[in-house]
This record gives sequence, structure tokens and C-alpha cells, in this order.
Amino acid sequence: MATRKKSLRGASRSTGSKRPARPNLIPADPLLFSRMLLSAKDDRSVERLANEYLARTQQAFQPGRINQLADIHYKLKDTLGTAGAGTWDRYVSVAAKWLQLRTYEYYPYNKVPAVPAYFFSKTKPYDEEPFTHQELPTAVGPPPGNPDNEISVKSGYASFHPDNGDGVLQAVLLNGRGILGYGPGITIDTDGASSVYISCSVHVAYLFTFDASFNPRFDPARYYVPCYMSGALWLGNQSDVWDRTTGIGYNNSTLDRRLIRSVGLFPEGFATGTGQYASPEVHFGLAQQFSDDLVVTYKTNLNLPANSRCAFQLGLWCDVTAVGPRNGRWNRFVCNSQVQASANIPRIDVDVWPLV
Repeated sequence: MATRKKSLRGASRSTGSKRPARPNLIPADPLLFSRMLLSAKDDRSVERLANEYLARTQQAFQPGRINQLADIHYKLKDTLGTAGAGTWDRYVSVAAKWLQLRTYEYYPYNKVPAVPAYFFSKTKPYDEEPFTHQELPTAVGPPPGNPDNEISVKSGYASFHPDNGDGVLQAVLLNGRGILGYGPGITIDTDGASSVYISCSVHVAYLFTFDASFNPRFDPARYYVPCYMSGALWLGNQSDVWDRTTGIGYNNSTLDRRLIRSVGLFPEGFATGTGQYASPEVHFGLAQQFSDDLVVTYKTNLNLPANSRCAFQLGLWCDVTAVGPRNGRWNRFVCNSQVQASANIPRIDVDVWPLV
């Protein structure tokens, strides 16, 4: 008995009945993504959402890039803000099942609370050794050297107390430059290759005082050197990374800077380069003060290799300059720059993500 052949119409009907490829249903908008996560009916649905997102965002270990899950995590946090704290807590309680996120709260070692601010965090103390940096370079006169033996008067100090999170710096300069910094140190350990997100709020108060007076020894026939006073203040960091087993170091770097204020006072009515890393706001006059009292939010991220230990140091830095000696004939003005800055760093939040 002959077998019955399948008609072309039947074949086309069979081919046409195949289900179309499922479109990507994971929204890019972090708020929509969080709502989808919160509306999941069971753990299997949550796991499916996570796996679909992970499959879409696979990435290699690349320095300077953040885990994509972490990216959507912090975009959501910024979107919700403080008004959405309840939604944020619900989101984290659900997302913690698949985020693979380890969160730490670092405090001054005399102020570590028994209960963390976030229920999913662990508390740790600051390192007992504070981070301080004091650099008061010797001032130089006009080229080809310092023919009038121009005097540079410099004094300054920076200190930080890791027991309570308070720090202060002060510098006074006549014809010189000073770079000072201070802050807490924390230690971060990893098991696998990790993307680390670090954030904190710092209460900063500062006062720049600039003062210039006419130089009685100035000789207009001499080669002329412009006079100015300037100061910059920023939050920045340094880090050392090494292998926990072998002790071999990986890198030592300055990663991020958050500029707070950069100002310059020019007694002669025109501006010149100051040598600082940030161009200052330009003001003209013989004397002026610049001050503020504010809370600054600092955020940064870094990637760490597996089985590593990172010594991370956060610092409040200043760079203050006074160009104009008190006994040289090459400058029209004697310039005096002073800075006082204090900061309180009550907590540093550290989130450690796996690099996927």
C-alpha cells in the first residue's frame, strides 16, 4: 500500500505554526525592572528574570567597568531616592536572592553600631592607621634659579582620627605650594573577581584666606613674574591591591576625584596658570576669603581580581599656592595663602559584586 504524501499546503501550515522567537521582555528602565521583579509570583520566576538578564549582560573582566547588575541596582536607587525607601527595601529583600551582592558598612572603630543601617549589610571598622599626606614643596624663584634668595615660608599639617571619623588640615604659605590630605583607610577582600562600588557622604567645612601687599623691593626693570594665590579642595582616593595568598602586588593608583572648590585670587587684574590639577575660579583683588559648610556625596567603583586584598584610602585633599615672595625684586606683590578644612566621615558603604 502506497504511503500518503504530505501536501505542500500541510507542510507550509506546519512551518507557519511554529511559535515566533520570544522577544526580550527585560526592560532597560530600572524602575520598570524593579516592578517586574516585585511582581514575580515565586522564586522560580525571580530566578528566570535573573538568568535572562545575566544571559544578556555577560561581560569579561575589564578595569573601570561596573557589573551591569550593579549598574541597574544603583540607577534604581537613584531613581527611587529617599522617598522610595520602602520600595528599595522590598526590592533588595527580593533581589538579594540572585544579586550575589555582599554589602559592608565601615565606621570609625569607636562608633561601629551593633545593628547596620541596612539589614543586609555587615559592619566593619576603619583601619586603625589613618591616611595622611603632607607635602610642602620648596618654592623657587624666577629662572634661571633663585638669584635673590627669595624666602619661602611654609607650614602645615593634616590629621585624621579613625576612632571618631574627624579630620582637619591647615596650611600657611608665603611664596610656596602645599598639598595635604587625610582620611580613613579600609580593607576590602574578594573571593572571585569582583566589581566594588564605594560611596559615602562627607561633611566638609573650609576657609581659604588670600592676602596680598605691595612688595617694597620690587624692581620694575627686572624680569617680571606674575603673582597669584590659589587653592583647590577635593575628595579623592588611593588604593593598593595584592594577592592574599602570595602577597604579590597588582597596582597602586589614584582612581577618582570629586572637586569641591577651586579658587584663585590675582592681585594684578589678570590670570595665569596656577599649576593645580583644576583650573580655579578667577577673582581679582588684594584680599578675599572663600568658605562653605556642606555635605558632599562621593562615589567610585573599581574592579578587583580574585583572592585579592585592597587597602583603600579615602581622603580630603587641598592644593594651595602663593606666588610672590616677601624679599625678592621679581614680584610686585607679597602673597599669603592660608587654608583650613575639616571633615567628618561617619560611614563608608562598600558593595562587592561578582564580575559576570
